[in-house]
Amino acid sequence: MIRYRGVHDAQRTHLLITEDDEKGEHHYTLTFGELYTASQKCAEELARRGVPPGGRVSLMLPTSRQFSFATRRILLAGAVPVPIYPPFRADRIEEYAERQSAILNNAGVCCC
Repeated sequence: MIRYRGVHDAQRTHLLITEDDEKGEHHYTLTFGELYTASQKCAEELARRGVPPGGRVSLMLPTSRQFSFATRRILLAGAVPVPIYPPFRADRIEEYAERQSAILNNAGVCCC
């Protein structure tokens, strides 16, 4: 659907995003055309790195606009996003690393 809209309805809004940070609230829009163009670049880079169609790609980002964009780009590139989340506590980094390693190994990730 995103590929179709990116080609045939590029100016149509795909996402309306609101994010809060220390400077206040910010509003963003993303059109199907913008997403599709960025996805084509992502597909080229994944191919350059040797990710095959259906390959699993790990994605470590907090829940955010960038996470949403990256997930869709990986999907449109023909790969499968495997989200892992940044560590929350430095005092438990070893436990975190073991858990994330197990997720990545279980998913058969080929690119991080």
